Formats: sequence, structure tokens, C-alpha cells
Amino acid sequence: MPSLDQFQKLDIRVGTVISARPHSSARNPALQLQIDFGDIGVKQSSAQVTRRYTNEDLINRQVIAVVNFPPRRIAGFRSDVLVLGAVLPGNDVVLLIPDANVPAGTQIGQPWTRGLVIPTDVLLGALPLEDTCRMRVGSPPRPHR
Repeated sequence: MPSLDQFQKLDIRVGTVISARPHSSARNPALQLQIDFGDIGVKQSSAQVTRRYTNEDLINRQVIAVVNFPPRRIAGFRSDVLVLGAVLPGNDVVLLIPDANVPAGTQIGQPWTRGLVIPTDVLLGALPLEDTCRMRVGSPPRPHR
């Protein structure tokens, strides 16, 4: 089973599709996507999403992708990122998307695992986590009632 540490090594971000065209040399129907990830730049991906999406459907659509896997060559096309989707029977892929527009390059993850130090009192069960969530940074924990 993957650990939380392994999950945290994945760099998963929101990107905005700026170009989509058929990947004509791919074995399975796919689209070549150019995706803007803000500060980390424009990356490309080959995505097998043609059962549900056309080129035009994807332009300006936000998608979620793993951006720190090594690039792969797919039918002569360099794929920099892995676009994420739910795979239904028959290889019908439903793209994972944020439910509101966010800036391109926004990281996906569990905010409580990115740089948050959980007090020892919480880890040991002496203080409920909900009390910690109400604390300001740098304030000592309140005694448990």
C-alpha cells in the first residue's frame, strides 16, 4: 500500500488546456494536448479521452495532471505530464477537474500535509485536532476540557 510520504512526492497540479489536436499516429484514439501550468510552463500530454471529448471541448478547460513523472514517448510524441481521469468501462475517460476555476499551476493535495506541523499533544491524543485547527500559528495549545 502506498504511504502518505509516497503520495506527497507526486506533484499534481491544475492546468488549462490551450491546444488539442488528434494524435493520428497513436495506436488507440487520443488527443495531443498543450496544457498551461502557470509558473512551471506549458507541458504536453497524449490523452485517450476521445470517447467523451472533442478537440474543441477541451480548449480552455482545466484539467488535473501529475507533472513530475519523467516524459514518455507515445507514438513519437513526447508526453510530459499524466492527465488524470476516472476510467469507466470501454475506456470511457471522465477528466478530473476542479469545481471552480483556479490559477494554472495550482497544486493539488491535502493542505494539512504541506508544511503544517501537528503538535505532539494532538498526535498523542491529548488534544483534539479540531482545537488545533482553531489555533493561530505560534499560539500554545489550549488545555483540553
